Amino acid sequence: MVNYKLGIINNGIKEINLDSLTTIKDLKYLDKLTSSFKSEVELKEFLYRKGIISNNDLKGYIRVVYKYKNSEKMLKVIYRDDFKYLDSEYLRNIIMSLSNDIDFLVQLANHYDNNNIGYLQKDNVSDIRAYIRSVRLNNNRTYYSSMLYSAINDLFKRATSTYSKDSSEYIENYRTLRDLAIFIINYQNKYDIKKYSNKDNSNNLSSQILFTDFIDDLDKKIKRKI
Repeated sequence: MVNYKLGIINNGIKEINLDSLTTIKDLKYLDKLTSSFKSEVELKEFLYRKGIISNNDLKGYIRVVYKYKNSEKMLKVIYRDDFKYLDSEYLRNIIMSLSNDIDFLVQLANHYDNNNIGYLQKDNVSDIRAYIRSVRLNNNRTYYSSMLYSAINDLFKRATSTYSKDSSEYIENYRTLRDLAIFIINYQNKYDIKKYSNKDNSNNLSSQILFTDFIDDLDKKIKRKI
């Protein structure tokens, strides 16, 4: 069984000891905990006030960490605005609403081509790429539309659930559901990220100074509350 933890990434990975809050090492629980906060800043403030992280830890960033084959792996942290994506019906509706977006379909196919469970999606990815070719070459969204709908539905089921031989039915796989949710979150945020990264990127030193000032201000704010 995989033990998931929160970690501070700052010149290496430092586990955040949550024993004073809970002994649960479950990914779903961690997501419920972190989604109580709007942002990493709020989460850090809470952990700092509880004495769980130090002043120096404020300069790092938080990730979900776990061990896989003797190496440390990291996952994105889920905050309040992202939590709704972990609802399978909501996530499915978002994916279907994006199915007319060719760029999304390309990235979705690439995601599973490069994913360690991609072999489960081989036929679905092939059908999605056939639809993409039809649109790009012939501007035809009708011919393969039913095939695309079927492929996306099956892809979603395989990506968010696991077949149980005991019950002879599909049961939710929270980790793979979460991975797909993170992919969708990142895709929907990509234009904001590009806009942010292009803004003032000619002055990295200035950005670093502003970030340091931000951390100092946060530290003073927390000390006043304590």
